Amino acid sequence: LRVENSTIEKNLSFSDGGGIDVWSNIEVNMSGVVLKENSADDWGGGMATCDDTVITKSWIVGNKSKGGGGGIYTYSDCNLALTIESSVIAFNRAEDVGGGISFGNWDYSTSKKGIIEGCTIVNNTSEKGGNGIYVDSEGGKSLSLDVYDTVFSNNNTDISFNISKSTSYSLFFSNDVFSRKPKFPDKTYTEEISRIDDPGFVNPEEMDFSLKADSPLIGKGAYTYTTFLEDIAGRTRDSKPDIGACEYPDICKLGETEKVEEGATGSCNETEFEEINVRV
Repeated sequence: LRVENSTIEKNLSFSDGGGIDVWSNIEVNMSGVVLKENSADDWGGGMATCDDTVITKSWIVGNKSKGGGGGIYTYSDCNLALTIESSVIAFNRAEDVGGGISFGNWDYSTSKKGIIEGCTIVNNTSEKGGNGIYVDSEGGKSLSLDVYDTVFSNNNTDISFNISKSTSYSLFFSNDVFSRKPKFPDKTYTEEISRIDDPGFVNPEEMDFSLKADSPLIGKGAYTYTTFLEDIAGRTRDSKPDIGACEYPDICKLGETEKVEEGATGSCNETEFEEINVRV
Protein backbone atom coordinates (compact mmCIF):
# COMPACT_ATOMS: atom_id res chain seq x y z
CA LEU A 1 0.00 0.00 0.00
CA ARG A 2 1.53 3.32 -1.07
CA VAL A 3 0.05 6.66 0.04
CA GLU A 4 1.68 9.91 -1.10
CA ASN A 5 0.94 13.64 -0.78
CA SER A 6 -2.53 13.05 0.61
CA THR A 7 -4.67 14.07 3.55
CA ILE A 8 -6.74 11.49 5.43
CA GLU A 9 -8.80 13.16 8.13
CA LYS A 10 -11.86 12.98 10.38
CA ASN A 11 -12.61 9.31 9.86
CA LEU A 12 -14.02 6.93 12.45
CA SER A 13 -13.39 3.20 12.84
CA PHE A 14 -15.60 1.13 15.12
CA SER A 15 -12.64 -1.23 15.57
CA ASP A 16 -8.96 -0.49 14.75
CA GLY A 17 -7.23 2.03 12.51
CA GLY A 18 -9.26 5.23 12.38
CA GLY A 19 -7.58 6.50 9.21
CA ILE A 20 -5.68 3.45 7.93
CA ASP A 21 -5.93 -0.17 9.03
CA VAL A 22 -3.54 -2.61 7.38
CA TRP A 23 -3.59 -6.29 8.23
CA SER A 24 -1.89 -9.45 6.98
CA ASN A 25 1.27 -9.30 4.92
CA ILE A 26 0.82 -5.94 3.19
CA GLU A 27 3.73 -3.48 3.32
CA VAL A 28 2.96 0.21 3.79
CA ASN A 29 4.85 3.20 2.40
CA MET A 30 3.63 6.69 3.32
CA SER A 31 5.28 9.94 2.21
CA GLY A 32 3.98 13.49 2.46
CA VAL A 33 0.81 12.33 4.18
CA VAL A 34 -1.33 14.23 6.67
CA LEU A 35 -3.12 11.77 8.95
CA LYS A 36 -5.30 14.08 11.02
CA GLU A 37 -8.16 13.91 13.54
CA ASN A 38 -9.11 10.30 12.92
CA SER A 39 -10.42 8.11 15.73
CA ALA A 40 -10.78 4.42 16.54
CA ASP A 41 -13.00 2.68 19.07
CA ASP A 42 -10.19 0.20 19.67
CA TRP A 43 -6.51 0.51 18.64
CA GLY A 44 -4.69 2.95 16.38
CA GLY A 45 -6.52 6.26 16.14
CA GLY A 46 -4.49 7.40 13.15
CA MET A 47 -3.39 4.02 11.83
CA ALA A 48 -2.92 0.38 12.79
CA THR A 49 -0.42 -1.76 10.92
CA CYS A 50 0.64 -5.41 10.83
CA ASP A 51 3.52 -5.47 8.31
CA ASP A 52 6.64 -3.52 7.37
CA THR A 53 5.75 0.19 7.41
CA VAL A 54 7.78 3.21 6.25
CA ILE A 55 6.55 6.73 7.06
CA THR A 56 8.47 9.79 5.78
CA LYS A 57 7.78 13.54 5.72
CA SER A 58 4.33 13.04 7.23
CA TRP A 59 2.08 14.60 9.87
CA ILE A 60 0.36 12.26 12.36
CA VAL A 61 -1.64 14.77 14.39
CA GLY A 62 -4.81 15.08 16.46
CA ASN A 63 -5.83 11.42 16.27
CA LYS A 64 -7.36 9.49 19.17
CA SER A 65 -8.10 5.93 20.20
CA LYS A 66 -10.01 4.25 22.99
CA GLY A 67 -7.33 1.54 23.01
CA GLY A 68 -3.58 2.02 22.58
CA GLY A 69 -1.75 4.01 19.94
CA GLY A 70 -3.51 7.33 19.55
CA GLY A 71 -1.38 8.11 16.49
CA ILE A 72 0.12 4.75 15.43
CA TYR A 73 -0.44 1.22 16.69
CA THR A 74 1.54 -1.87 15.68
CA TYR A 75 -0.39 -5.11 16.04
CA SER A 76 1.23 -7.29 18.68
CA ASP A 77 0.91 -10.61 16.85
CA CYS A 78 2.73 -9.55 13.66
CA ASN A 79 6.36 -9.58 12.57
CA LEU A 80 7.15 -6.10 11.30
CA ALA A 81 9.69 -3.33 10.87
CA LEU A 82 8.48 0.21 11.52
CA THR A 83 10.53 3.11 10.14
CA ILE A 84 9.51 6.73 10.75
CA GLU A 85 11.67 9.57 9.41
CA SER A 86 11.34 13.35 9.27
CA SER A 87 7.77 13.31 10.55
CA VAL A 88 5.70 15.12 13.18
CA ILE A 89 3.67 13.09 15.68
CA ALA A 90 1.72 15.53 17.81
CA PHE A 91 -1.48 16.10 19.80
CA ASN A 92 -2.58 12.47 19.57
CA ARG A 93 -4.44 10.86 22.47
CA ALA A 94 -4.93 7.28 23.66
CA GLU A 95 -7.26 6.19 26.44
CA ASP A 96 -4.92 3.23 26.91
CA VAL A 97 -1.13 3.31 26.28
CA GLY A 98 0.99 5.13 23.72
CA GLY A 99 -0.48 8.53 22.96
CA GLY A 100 1.77 9.05 19.94
CA ILE A 101 2.92 5.49 19.18
CA SER A 102 2.20 2.11 20.73
CA PHE A 103 5.01 -0.23 19.68
CA GLY A 104 4.31 -3.63 21.18
CA ASN A 105 5.09 -7.31 20.95
CA TRP A 106 3.07 -9.69 23.12
CA ASP A 107 3.27 -12.81 20.97
CA TYR A 108 6.15 -15.20 21.72
CA SER A 109 6.49 -16.12 18.03
CA THR A 110 6.86 -12.57 16.63
CA SER A 111 9.60 -9.97 16.34
CA LYS A 112 9.47 -6.17 16.10
CA LYS A 113 12.05 -3.73 14.77
CA GLY A 114 11.64 0.04 14.96
CA ILE A 115 13.72 2.95 13.63
CA ILE A 116 12.76 6.57 14.33
CA GLU A 117 15.01 9.24 12.79
CA GLY A 118 14.72 13.00 12.79
CA CYS A 119 11.18 13.21 14.16
CA THR A 120 9.26 15.67 16.32
CA ILE A 121 7.11 13.90 18.93
CA VAL A 122 5.27 16.44 21.08
CA ASN A 123 2.07 17.12 23.04
CA ASN A 124 0.76 13.55 22.94
CA THR A 125 -1.26 12.11 25.84
CA SER A 126 -2.30 8.71 27.16
CA GLU A 127 -4.11 7.54 30.26
CA LYS A 128 -2.03 4.44 31.00
CA GLY A 129 1.57 5.21 30.04
CA GLY A 130 3.96 6.38 27.35
CA ASN A 131 2.43 9.63 26.19
CA GLY A 132 4.97 9.96 23.37
CA ILE A 133 5.86 6.29 22.78
CA TYR A 134 4.92 3.16 24.68
CA VAL A 135 7.30 0.24 24.13
CA ASP A 136 5.80 -3.06 25.29
CA SER A 137 7.25 -6.54 24.98
CA GLU A 138 5.44 -8.63 27.54
CA GLY A 139 6.47 -11.89 25.93
CA GLY A 140 7.61 -11.30 22.37
CA LYS A 141 10.40 -13.25 20.72
CA SER A 142 12.54 -10.17 20.10
CA LEU A 143 12.24 -6.39 19.94
CA SER A 144 14.59 -3.62 18.84
CA LEU A 145 14.13 0.13 18.70
CA ASP A 146 16.66 2.72 17.47
CA VAL A 147 15.84 6.43 17.93
CA TYR A 148 18.12 9.11 16.44
CA ASP A 149 18.00 12.93 16.25
CA THR A 150 14.45 13.06 17.61
CA VAL A 151 12.91 15.66 19.90
CA PHE A 152 10.34 14.73 22.55
CA SER A 153 8.58 17.65 24.20
CA ASN A 154 5.58 18.31 26.42
CA ASN A 155 4.39 14.69 26.44
CA ASN A 156 4.64 14.56 30.25
CA THR A 157 6.02 11.01 30.02
CA ASP A 158 7.92 11.09 26.72
CA ILE A 159 8.52 7.35 26.52
CA SER A 160 7.67 4.36 28.75
CA PHE A 161 8.80 0.75 28.65
CA ASN A 162 7.29 -2.56 29.69
CA ILE A 163 9.94 -5.11 28.76
CA SER A 164 9.69 -8.72 29.91
CA LYS A 165 12.88 -10.34 31.18
CA SER A 166 12.19 -13.24 28.82
CA THR A 167 12.34 -10.99 25.75
CA SER A 168 15.50 -10.49 23.71
CA TYR A 169 15.64 -6.74 23.17
CA SER A 170 17.90 -3.99 21.90
CA LEU A 171 17.27 -0.29 22.61
CA PHE A 172 19.49 2.46 21.20
CA PHE A 173 19.02 6.21 21.62
CA SER A 174 21.41 8.75 20.09
CA ASN A 175 21.31 12.57 19.84
CA ASP A 176 17.78 12.75 21.20
CA VAL A 177 16.21 15.53 23.27
CA PHE A 178 13.63 14.92 26.00
CA SER A 179 11.54 17.22 28.17
CA ARG A 180 12.34 14.89 31.07
CA LYS A 181 14.85 12.08 31.29
CA PRO A 182 13.25 8.66 30.62
CA LYS A 183 13.70 5.64 32.85
CA PHE A 184 15.48 3.38 30.40
CA PRO A 185 15.49 -0.40 30.93
CA ASP A 186 18.73 -2.20 31.68
CA LYS A 187 21.02 -2.77 28.69
CA THR A 188 19.75 0.33 26.87
CA TYR A 189 22.53 2.09 24.94
CA THR A 190 22.38 5.88 24.95
CA GLU A 191 24.69 8.63 23.74
CA GLU A 192 24.35 12.42 23.66
CA ILE A 193 20.95 12.35 25.36
CA SER A 194 19.89 15.71 26.74
CA ARG A 195 16.99 17.34 28.53
CA ILE A 196 15.67 20.80 27.63
CA ASP A 197 12.62 22.75 28.71
CA ASP A 198 12.04 24.64 25.46
CA PRO A 199 13.02 23.20 22.05
CA GLY A 200 12.43 26.56 20.37
CA PHE A 201 9.42 25.88 18.15
CA VAL A 202 7.74 28.93 16.62
CA ASN A 203 4.18 28.08 17.76
CA PRO A 204 3.54 24.41 18.57
CA GLU A 205 -0.02 25.06 19.78
CA GLU A 206 -0.83 26.13 16.21
CA MET A 207 1.01 23.16 14.70
CA ASP A 208 3.98 25.33 13.71
CA PHE A 209 7.14 23.35 14.48
CA SER A 210 9.49 25.61 12.57
CA LEU A 211 12.61 26.39 14.57
CA LYS A 212 13.37 29.81 15.99
CA ALA A 213 16.80 31.21 15.17
CA ASP A 214 17.99 30.50 18.73
CA SER A 215 16.56 26.97 18.98
CA PRO A 216 18.90 24.59 20.87
CA LEU A 217 18.08 21.91 18.26
CA ILE A 218 19.95 23.63 15.43
CA GLY A 219 23.09 21.80 14.34
CA LYS A 220 22.95 19.34 17.24
CA GLY A 221 22.03 16.20 15.32
CA ALA A 222 24.27 13.54 13.83
CA TYR A 223 24.39 12.34 10.25
CA THR A 224 22.83 8.93 10.91
CA TYR A 225 20.27 8.83 8.11
CA THR A 226 20.48 5.76 5.95
CA THR A 227 17.26 5.60 3.93
CA PHE A 228 15.80 9.10 3.69
CA LEU A 229 17.91 12.25 3.69
CA GLU A 230 15.37 15.11 3.66
CA ASP A 231 13.53 16.98 6.39
CA ILE A 232 9.73 17.30 6.37
CA ALA A 233 9.96 20.31 4.03
CA GLY A 234 12.24 18.57 1.52
CA ARG A 235 15.61 20.04 2.53
CA THR A 236 18.57 17.67 2.21
CA ARG A 237 20.17 17.10 5.62
CA ASP A 238 23.82 18.11 5.83
CA SER A 239 26.59 16.66 7.99
CA LYS A 240 25.31 18.55 11.08
CA PRO A 241 21.53 18.31 10.83
CA ASP A 242 19.08 19.86 13.23
CA ILE A 243 17.31 17.59 15.71
CA GLY A 244 13.68 16.89 14.83
CA ALA A 245 11.60 16.88 11.66
CA CYS A 246 12.38 20.44 10.58
CA GLU A 247 15.64 22.07 9.50
CA TYR A 248 16.10 25.78 10.17
CA PRO A 249 14.97 28.06 8.44
CA ASP A 250 12.30 25.92 6.77
CA ILE A 251 8.62 26.58 7.43
CA CYS A 252 7.20 23.50 9.10
CA LYS A 253 3.61 24.38 9.89
CA LEU A 254 0.73 22.03 9.16
CA GLY A 255 -0.62 23.03 5.74
CA GLU A 256 2.24 25.48 5.10
CA THR A 257 5.33 23.29 4.82
CA GLU A 258 7.99 25.03 2.73
CA LYS A 259 11.71 24.75 2.11
CA VAL A 260 13.24 28.21 2.53
CA GLU A 261 16.53 28.98 0.84
CA GLU A 262 17.78 31.41 -1.77
CA GLY A 263 17.01 30.27 -5.30
CA ALA A 264 14.95 27.22 -4.32
CA THR A 265 11.53 27.19 -2.73
CA GLY A 266 8.77 24.65 -2.75
CA SER A 267 5.69 23.63 -0.91
CA CYS A 268 3.83 20.45 -0.16
CA ASN A 269 0.74 19.83 -2.26
CA GLU A 270 -1.92 18.03 -0.28
CA THR A 271 -4.69 16.08 -1.96
CA GLU A 272 -7.58 15.86 0.48
CA PHE A 273 -9.58 12.72 1.07
CA GLU A 274 -11.86 13.72 3.91
CA GLU A 275 -14.14 10.67 3.96
CA ILE A 276 -11.69 7.85 3.36
CA ASN A 277 -10.98 5.06 5.80
CA VAL A 278 -8.47 2.57 4.45
CA ARG A 279 -8.73 -1.09 5.47
CA VAL A 280 -6.54 -3.58 3.63
